[in-house]
Amino acid sequence: MKTLLPFSFLVAALVQLGPLSRPAQAEPAAPVTLWHEGVPDEAGLKLPEETREEKNNDGIWRVGNVSQPTYTVYPAPADKNTGAAVVVCPGGGYNILAITHEGEQVCEWLNSLGVTGVLLKYRVPRREGKEKHHAPLQDVQRAISLVRGQAESLKIDPKRIGVLGFSAGGHLATMALTAYDAPRTYLEKAEIDRVSCKPDFGILVYPAYLKSETNPNELSPEIKVTKETPPVFMVVAHGDKSFVEGSPLLYLALQRAGASGELHVFAKGGHGFGMKEIGEEVQNWPTLAGNWMRTMGFLGEAAKNETAQVTGHPPVGVVKAANYEITLHTSQDGLLYSIKDANGNVIAKEINRATLAAEFPELNQELRGLWAGNESGWKDFPISKEAEDSAIGKIRRVK
Repeated sequence: MKTLLPFSFLVAALVQLGPLSRPAQAEPAAPVTLWHEGVPDEAGLKLPEETREEKNNDGIWRVGNVSQPTYTVYPAPADKNTGAAVVVCPGGGYNILAITHEGEQVCEWLNSLGVTGVLLKYRVPRREGKEKHHAPLQDVQRAISLVRGQAESLKIDPKRIGVLGFSAGGHLATMALTAYDAPRTYLEKAEIDRVSCKPDFGILVYPAYLKSETNPNELSPEIKVTKETPPVFMVVAHGDKSFVEGSPLLYLALQRAGASGELHVFAKGGHGFGMKEIGEEVQNWPTLAGNWMRTMGFLGEAAKNETAQVTGHPPVGVVKAANYEITLHTSQDGLLYSIKDANGNVIAKEINRATLAAEFPELNQELRGLWAGNESGWKDFPISKEAEDSAIGKIRRVK
């Protein structure tokens, strides 16, 4: 015989859970040097000491004078590792690296999706007499080859390695996506560089320098899009006056070449928002990017083809949000959430609250309003006596 879990118990548990916490994740590994044999094109070059500083207490840490490029691996949590990895390229005009909100925090978000983040600290500032992206392109190509070559030890799939970039880092990611088959501009080391440097997908956030300086209706000439160009996700704000036009040009080039692209243009947001909360809709771009990776299969077939049947931990309630239906489950670690979209498709299965906040920020805000006392949309959910006992026991422990 089934019984009903009283609504008051469910609300009490939700309220008592308290503020959101960061998802549990492994510590980043030690930085890995890209060029053990010597940095190309810089023998005998005297460069200032590397710097890391914050200006005007703006919360943005800037790394400058990078002469020894490295990458740092942020491994995905073992219990949710999808096998995907993404090389992250911070922006900074090819002069500095915005290492926090366009780097470290991005890798932490990727971890919440079960993706290994690889933070690339590429060479800046621009090298005199060279193209702005000359040295950074060498660095990102070597990094992708190194990461792919170590796929087994990193517990990643060598066929699901993406590249993500912001601003100048978005231009660098675009070059990685389109110049992988051109001869590398450095003396290749056989045991490393014979491994492909082609990304399997790309995510570009307000990418810079995509538009030609001489013809505003064309891409910059160094960007060569073909039908073999990997799938690309792009996000930009209408108010990004300097660079907004480049993303539509790249999208059209992908479409015309028969390659895959997805473009989001937001009315507000400007340039440089990264992972910051700026009070505009564009700050939800990580949710869109995560959904795109899931839809495209980069988070694994299980994520792409998940069925509508939700099983596992005992369900204790259902809430109807504006565009979602959320089933709540009890577990030893607290409440878990399974989410269906408006069409009844499961888009998240038994995720914790921190992951819900990272992947579905708008839904999270709506739920927080419900948890604060607005009971509209909630309904009792019939469960077995055993499940009810387990749920009530958990709620009492929380209280």
